[in-house]
Amino acid sequence: MVTSPWIETKELLVDDRVWPYLILPDEPTVKRVAAEGLVPKALAAGRDAALQVRRDYPAAGAKEVLADLGVPVVYSTEESQVSWRHPRSSYRRDPPQIEVFVRAIPGMIETAQEAGLGNEFPEDRLPELMLAHELYHHLALTRLGRLSAQYRLWQRLIGPIGRWMEVLALDEVAAHSFVREFCQLAISPAILDLITLHRAPERLESLVRRARALHGSS
Repeated sequence: MVTSPWIETKELLVDDRVWPYLILPDEPTVKRVAAEGLVPKALAAGRDAALQVRRDYPAAGAKEVLADLGVPVVYSTEESQVSWRHPRSSYRRDPPQIEVFVRAIPGMIETAQEAGLGNEFPEDRLPELMLAHELYHHLALTRLGRLSAQYRLWQRLIGPIGRWMEVLALDEVAAHSFVREFCQLAISPAILDLITLHRAPERLESLVRRARALHGSS
């Protein structure tokens, strides 16, 4: 029986009012994004994109859609972890190509099982989630437009001098929302990333504190 602390916190973390803010880079950005109402827009953009793809391809999986769009999928046996990052797949725009890191799949399986999420993320569906995630990024870069480019934030530097800042995490929020709708998941796959990055007890404790604060303010 799995007794991971993730089981006790997953209901909090998978809340759409919570997890998107947990993948934003810092607290000032969280406040700005919340004030601008950008998270609901990113979630809606991902869902709408998935519904449109489903209308165009009623019975197709992500791999079939990508093939029709002319986006090849290659499978790599290289180690995907770079420093603290754990990419499981990646999208290259020119020329379009998706790379899946097959060595990351066992880790995803272990992560899901450890957190008591085996039913929500069955082993045989994990590759489909990876492809659907990159499918969204392809659509965003070729048809839809990136959310981070559409909803830039003004960052003041000195006096009236400033610059427009893109919040790249908004693209990830939309991608996770797309995957959830396209693959008909009960919860957002973002939780797999959160678990992977916060395995250490002290990091989990910090994450849960942030999640509770966000939930309490929603």
